Amino acid sequence: MVRRGGSYHIRTGFFDYLPEKIEVLRLRTQRLGSMTEEDATKEGFTNLEEFRGEWEAMYGAFDGEAEVWVVEFRLLGGDRKI
Repeated sequence: MVRRGGSYHIRTGFFDYLPEKIEVLRLRTQRLGSMTEEDATKEGFTNLEEFRGEWEAMYGAFDGEAEVWVVEFRLLGGDRKI
């Protein structure tokens, strides 16, 4: 589990990490059904439909009532917020 203000290496596998770190800026829960187009683009998708399609491919179903964790963070050593 991560905490607000914490810094963490970027994990690419169970024991594999990148040298870069992130700083957690904000943690919150959100219902999948309340996700917006802007939220989808922050996740790296072009739109909400693309995000939903990927979610269904990974998890089998898109339950709009499901609560998920949203972690906002930035790369340390740069001013880019992801």
